This record gives sequence, C-alpha cells and structure tokens, in this order.
Amino acid sequence: SMKNRIVCSGNARLDLLRPEFREVFSAETKRLRAEQGPYILVNTNFSHCNHKKGEDGYLKLLRNAGKIATKEEEQFAEGWMTHKRRLFEAFIPMIRRISEAFPQYRVIVRPHPGENHETWIDYYKADSNIAVIHEGGVIPWIMASSVVIHNGCTTGIEAALLKHPAIAY
Repeated sequence: SMKNRIVCSGNARLDLLRPEFREVFSAETKRLRAEQGPYILVNTNFSHCNHKKGEDGYLKLLRNAGKIATKEEEQFAEGWMTHKRRLFEAFIPMIRRISEAFPQYRVIVRPHPGENHETWIDYYKADSNIAVIHEGGVIPWIMASSVVIHNGCTTGIEAALLKHPAIAY
C-alpha cells in the first residue's frame, strides 16, 4: 500500500514565499530596488518559438524526447507553437508601449532560461528605458518590482503567492 509511503510535504520553492519566510529575500530585494530604481518586470516564457537552440529548438526537444509520436501530436505541438509565436509577437510592441506610457519606471525584460536572450537584447538595444536582464533568482526581482507582466509563466503564480501585483498579458 502507498498510504504510508506518500507524505504531504509542500514545495520548498513555494513555501519560501509564505510571509514568515520571505525575509530570506529581503537583502537582495533591497539591493535591486536601490540599483534598478522603480521598475516594471516583464517575465517571458517563449522558448516554444524563441528557443536558445533556434526557432525549432523546442520542437526538436519534443521529438528527441519521444513526446511527439503521432501526426496528431505533431499538429498539436505546431499549433501550440503558432499560438506562442503570436503571443511573443504581441509582447514585443507591448513592452515598448509600456515603457513609453510609464517613463517614470524602467522596464526590465527577464527572458525565460530556455529562450534566446539575444533576441530580446536586439529588440530593445536602442530603448534607453528597457533593459534585458536575467540574473539571480526571480523572487527578489518580483518583490522589488512595482508590477509583474507575464503570460503563462510560473512567476504569475509566485507573484500571486507574494500578494504582489501581476498582469497576465
């Protein structure tokens, strides 16, 4: 019987977001606020179409892992990637519009680890109020931000658990 072998233990990553444990992030959060000033954090989640191993890198990973075995699975994956591409293409001008509408805030784009970060850097290299930064853990970045903008990203859940303003775009 599995009854005595399964223990409800929580999730350390999420448990640290509880009010009594958040203090662990306070020094880094304070440093980021001082270093970055007020900012809007945009977390991306577009490795499906902006993969660090090329545009079809995610599809290749699925195929190599045996996750796509049928024509229907192939069609679903391609449809999902088309959907993510449309979202990705909507994010690009949205970030610039946010920067223009709220010049008192810096806009920090934090690409997903599986993405090609250079894509984002190239898009905003001429925008002085937009920075592409992916360093350190995400929790202090969320906590130091004024608001988080995301789409289908774990940071939306983390922001909600922190009771921090978040917008799913």
